[in-house]
Amino acid sequence: MRNSKFIDLLSQLGPREQRRFREMAWSPYFNKNRKLRKLIAYCLERAPDFAEETLDKRVAYRFVYGEAAAYNELQINNLLSDALQLAYRMLAYEEWEAQPEQHQLELSRALLRRQ
Repeated sequence: MRNSKFIDLLSQLGPREQRRFREMAWSPYFNKNRKLRKLIAYCLERAPDFAEETLDKRVAYRFVYGEAAAYNELQINNLLSDALQLAYRMLAYEEWEAQPEQHQLELSRALLRRQ
């Protein structure tokens, strides 16, 4: 799992960004998937080094789905993909937040579409 795009991106985030990502992942507005939250928690607990020996897909799968669940590669890969997409969304949102002039522009567009 260490070589996944999601873990690569997580390892590039600083502590503040990791905290913000966790906040977004736990927000029901952005994410309603409890299994996704569990996977993100599992991965963030391994920060900042994200050592390969602690990022085993099978261990992560058991953490998310329970000890009794039969391992399913497709399920864990889909969950990793969802986590990556949420991380991309957080980065885009953080970039938007850093540009206050964009707020007014986007608000104006949204209001114009409603007329």
